[in-house]
Amino acid sequence: MLAEVARRRSSWLRSLATARRLSRPMKLQDTVRSREKDVDDDAASDKRPSVRGERRSSGAKPQSLNTHLQLQLHASGGGDATFDAGAKRKETERLVEQHVMKEQKVILHAQANVGEFPSLIASKSPVPKDVARARNSLHKMARDLADPRVAVARETSYQRARRQLKAATGKLDRLLYAMRQRRDYAQVEAVVFVWEEEFPHFAGQRKHWSVICEHYAWALNSQQRFHDVVDIFSNCYSDDEKEAQTSCSLYLLTPRLAQSIFVALGHLRDADGALRLLDTMQRHGVHVTKVSYFHALNALLHDQSFI
Repeated sequence: MLAEVARRRSSWLRSLATARRLSRPMKLQDTVRSREKDVDDDAASDKRPSVRGERRSSGAKPQSLNTHLQLQLHASGGGDATFDAGAKRKETERLVEQHVMKEQKVILHAQANVGEFPSLIASKSPVPKDVARARNSLHKMARDLADPRVAVARETSYQRARRQLKAATGKLDRLLYAMRQRRDYAQVEAVVFVWEEEFPHFAGQRKHWSVICEHYAWALNSQQRFHDVVDIFSNCYSDDEKEAQTSCSLYLLTPRLAQSIFVALGHLRDADGALRLLDTMQRHGVHVTKVSYFHALNALLHDQSFI
């Protein structure tokens, strides 16, 4: 009985192995047939006439081809073209923004009317060559103020004008100081005449004209033009209080400007002018520096008529 069972088991195992060997080629054959069928379908689809506006579905090869084309485009300068397009777009946006800003006239509060401050300190007209150099310097300053890189996002036209007004004060101070360091006093004087022509939207601003007057007086003293300093800025300490207030000359009086006036009065030995300037500063709360006190005392000591 055991022999019969062993015989049947051996026969069953042989038949199972035979079945496995026979089934494996059939599966491979079916797989090959299915692949051949897919290839035939693709070939048939390629032979079909293309419909206008129809695009083939992107398979593995189109995707790799697209990637290859992108790499070729980048290698041949396509990236630079994209960068140039972005730069042109930014430049267009900047020009449009400047155009809108010009159209939107923002009126800033000013302490004087147009041309009022220049009329207070104007003397003889400068040489045209110096005027041209002053205009070029102010044009460069205007380009720095309009630099879009320092702009604040989502600022209104009024906020932009206020920001540029404050920035112009420091830039003007540094510009005139650089001219003084080069001893280019003629260009400093020319700025007085062309400032409101180049920056009409800043006309009548006390801070700007205070800076201009401070450097202008210093430049005149450096040329030993002490009489010009006294003649130009004497209205800042006029005896007639109403005349001084209506002329807006008191807006220009600062500690640095007063110091330059005291220097001129000390060299001219004008004790009366020094006392009037000192009294005006005390009444209006303008700080008197140590240098101003020194030159005021110098005028008092050397003015023979005052004794």
